[in-house]
Amino acid sequence: MTMTTTRRAVLAGAAVIPALSLPALAGATPGDGELIALGAELKRRIDTSHRLWAEQDVLRPRQERERRRLEAARPDESVWRINDLVGKTPAGRRHHAMWKEYSSASSDAWRIAAQITNMRPDTARGVAVYALAVAFCALGPDNELDPDLALVLRAAAGVGGLTLPPSLANTVAEAEPMEFFEPGD
Repeated sequence: MTMTTTRRAVLAGAAVIPALSLPALAGATPGDGELIALGAELKRRIDTSHRLWAEQDVLRPRQERERRRLEAARPDESVWRINDLVGKTPAGRRHHAMWKEYSSASSDAWRIAAQITNMRPDTARGVAVYALAVAFCALGPDNELDPDLALVLRAAAGVGGLTLPPSLANTVAEAEPMEFFEPGD
């Protein structure tokens, strides 16, 4: 499989480098208690937001069926009016409620990740939490993780003994190094 390095992956990988310094890996400093606690909360929020994304994704086709039904029944209505009507259907209300819950969980995860990346880890476990926060910030569309960043996260988790959120664990476990090739290959 041939992949291209994205700008996001390069920046996210670069952001992990300061955290992977030797003093951090040598650490016997107990100074990462807050960082590790934030990491546990981040894991919980990541799992919640990924679960809610999947659930609202299941509801979206039902909402679209309602939209098509209303458009067929009311061909002269504006798009805005149809949207309003769809939002008032049971499917539309469920989708909207799920979307609000997802948005809240995702915003919380982003806030916690930003807080973590503004801290300096002192221990290997702290480095693993820091790497998790950086990886979360680098998630792509549909929560996909760049394969190279997944490898960095796997290494940091291995060194720091971090158990990854189930929503990221498979991606990280299946990550393969990106193939580099020279121009003209």
